[in-house]
Amino acid sequence: MKRAIILLSAILLLSSCTQSWSPQNNASGEAMIPGKVLTTPTRGSGKHTLTVYADFQCPACIWYNKNIITPVILKEFVDTGKLTISYKQFPLKMHQNAEWDSLAVLCWHEQWKFFEYKEAMYNLEDIRKWDDVKDIDRIQLAKNLGLNEQSFKQCLTEKRYSKHIEQDMSDGNAIWLRWTPTFVVDGKMVDNQAFMTAEQTRIFLNNITK
Repeated sequence: MKRAIILLSAILLLSSCTQSWSPQNNASGEAMIPGKVLTTPTRGSGKHTLTVYADFQCPACIWYNKNIITPVILKEFVDTGKLTISYKQFPLKMHQNAEWDSLAVLCWHEQWKFFEYKEAMYNLEDIRKWDDVKDIDRIQLAKNLGLNEQSFKQCLTEKRYSKHIEQDMSDGNAIWLRWTPTFVVDGKMVDNQAFMTAEQTRIFLNNITK
């Protein structure tokens, strides 16, 4: 069992999505709705906060979301009031879909559907396996989840929340973020080893939230 965990750790470490250290730029600007301020997607009421920096096309992010974040962290700790979770966008330049995926989920967050869309986006990227995800695909996801399609299209076309993503990436660079996903608990970066298995995750979070 120990050998299997070590092997899994090595595989995920190698597959973690790393960034280059060139400055992050976004020259697209942002067309904000007058008076509209988008908050960081957050869920839960726990006194401790787990912040996740992620890229929707990153294979390691997809794995963690499917095996650790959704079934363990969200269901057992966030939705039971033990923990609060927040999501920061960190789309890497090496991933062709990542920036638009992040823009799309924030447009969904504008309509209070971030967590539903997060799951749908990860599932789509998992199915595509590095192939292009186009706006028509993102719009179809919006339709499937009952969002206002026209509002979503406009938000996506305008790249309305590009500045929000730029700020998230600036926050990540400020803590010397090196890969996605990166986990931060109450402002302190946590080694991904703490979340390698469901049981390790439970032990780590139980110690924090007890």
